[in-house]
Amino acid sequence: MYHYFRLWRLDRTWKHLNDVLKTSNDFIILLLDNSSTHKAKKLVITENIALLFLLPYSPELNPIERLWQHIKSKLTYILS
Repeated sequence: MYHYFRLWRLDRTWKHLNDVLKTSNDFIILLLDNSSTHKAKKLVITENIALLFLLPYSPELNPIERLWQHIKSKLTYILS
């Protein structure tokens, strides 16, 4: 199962993650950038989650960055 969600508010992020965990017994690997909200001290991780953090200052490793680049390119073409 693949889930993408925008990580911009800590409470919404972890509520969504908890909802996913309630519906799945699968082991989940969560790929995160180094936003401070992803490293909150209040975060509780269960046994079926592994957090993998991207290297700092490495947008080329973040899949969403490639999507943004594609969208910007298409919009530039359409709007020009």
